[in-house]
Amino acid sequence: MAKKTAPETGEKLIKLSPTQLSLFNNCPRCYWNDKIKGLKRPTGPFPTILNAMDQKIKNYFDYYRKTGDMPPNVKLKGNLFKDIALLKSWRNWQSTPLKYKDPILNIELSGALDDCLTYKQYYMPLDFKLTGYIPKYDYEKYYKTQLSSYGLMLDAKGYSTCGEGFLLYVIPDEMDFSGITYITQAYTIKIDINSVKHDMKCAAMVLRNEVPPEPPETCIYCKYHRARNEINV
Repeated sequence: MAKKTAPETGEKLIKLSPTQLSLFNNCPRCYWNDKIKGLKRPTGPFPTILNAMDQKIKNYFDYYRKTGDMPPNVKLKGNLFKDIALLKSWRNWQSTPLKYKDPILNIELSGALDDCLTYKQYYMPLDFKLTGYIPKYDYEKYYKTQLSSYGLMLDAKGYSTCGEGFLLYVIPDEMDFSGITYITQAYTIKIDINSVKHDMKCAAMVLRNEVPPEPPETCIYCKYHRARNEINV
């Protein structure tokens, strides 16, 4: 089936995700290779147990959502989003209704949101990070685009945001046959929905150009491919 075309521009629809926008910001060449050539960055296998644990964490939050409380070992601003049915639809990346579309440029952004917080009349995206330890790096640098993307999609659906999103690191602490206990650490991330709109426009321009962008000197993946001379970078 042919992609939809915007009557204003005649351009084919480009679908993006928060992860793809983050890749674009990190390296436009890797992003172009991924979307145009199907050449993805190498990644390790994602253990099945992490998928299961991720679902357990969401179930844990949903249990307290029904009581109107925050989980006792979690310190976050505001309250948990109450509509479980709607939240579950937002979590499904294959059919999520949480989207933002620019009809002029014919670009659509969609993604699966882990959770959402409410504070006064505002909504704040919440993303879980399951890890064995708390990484020592600039959280805002790595996850600002992702959380800002969720903020833009919430705004587009009428859920006004307040310029804040949250990362919640979940670290397994102890495990026995009765279950696993976790340590949590939350971080506030300043989100900027206008920057996401700008990134979407730039990312679309890159894809609609037959000539790939020059690889940045800072990209280790492009350096690797140049060294191996496996692809034309």
